[in-house]
Amino acid sequence: MKKPGLIIFYCFISMQLFSLDQNLQIDLYKQGNNFFQEAVGNQISNPKAAESLYEDSLLRFLQLTEDIQNGKLYYNIGNIYYNLGDMGRAILNYRKAALLIPGDRNLKENLESVREQRVDTLSENESVRILETVFFIHYNLSSSFKSILFGIALGLTWISAAVLLLKKKINTSLFQAFFTSTIVFAVLTLFFLGSVLIDTMELKYHPGGVITTDAIIARKGDGLSYSPSFEDPLHSGLEFTLINERSGWYYIELSDKSRTWIPDNAASLVALE
Repeated sequence: MKKPGLIIFYCFISMQLFSLDQNLQIDLYKQGNNFFQEAVGNQISNPKAAESLYEDSLLRFLQLTEDIQNGKLYYNIGNIYYNLGDMGRAILNYRKAALLIPGDRNLKENLESVREQRVDTLSENESVRILETVFFIHYNLSSSFKSILFGIALGLTWISAAVLLLKKKINTSLFQAFFTSTIVFAVLTLFFLGSVLIDTMELKYHPGGVITTDAIIARKGDGLSYSPSFEDPLHSGLEFTLINERSGWYYIELSDKSRTWIPDNAASLVALE
């Protein structure tokens, strides 16, 4: 795993709409960064002091997330939780970061490394793995970036179509070229539109989640009276897809397609505030 460290994002302040005072945000970020660097320096010589400094850094960054949705910020928070030994919340914040910066190489490396350190190891369904390979653009670009690509593709489609309306003023070869480009841009427009709609529907109705409690007994129904679904408890860091929720319980699907119920206070959903 790449050694966790803070990523500095100087320009994030100018790109957000804030509720907090801008100077306070800058101050919070600087404090969080300083506490983190001090924690790293004390990690070997004084672990207790390092833990306290990591927690101080975490408080500053979590306060920033109340007004800022920034992938690098969530990535930094994930790194802090990793250093504190909280694998569940480390994965949770790495997953939040991936919603905003899905193509970040360091983020992917850290996320995969933390996943390998979990207690529970479930094999991913083969059909899911194939889909992620075939539709890699859908799974590796953020919704915001795909929305931009949708707008560009739509604009190019209209431009190419407009040129076709002037077919009397262009020769046959140019007409064929613009006809082909119109079809290609139209297909791309539909692809990016569909991808953004799928992302939106999944986040709204079936968001991902992560177990954040050390160990929890999954049950066959939404109550403690139901028998356990598995012989062993589920542990922190295990990821799932939310299928349904009912009065304090989540009905979830794991990566091997098995389904079970867990208390909602034992997990957190991968959703931006």
